[in-house]
Amino acid sequence: MRRSYLKEYRKILYNNYVLEGTLFKHLAEIDQACNKRMEIIVPSMICLIKCPLSAVWLITGINFTYAVR
Repeated sequence: MRRSYLKEYRKILYNNYVLEGTLFKHLAEIDQACNKRMEIIVPSMICLIKCPLSAVWLITGINFTYAVR
């Protein structure tokens, strides 16, 4: 996906990576960063699905455990 983006929209940057021989190193770094972000985001999304009130709390800042009392 990143390679296609570079090739189509950032042609000069793509050509520089190819000519310098660093394209695959760059793609590996981007893939590693993406995987780290997914490790953080996915568990958070699962928690929000399991606890819908926590999603409301994150958006509004209202703590419903105290509001219900």
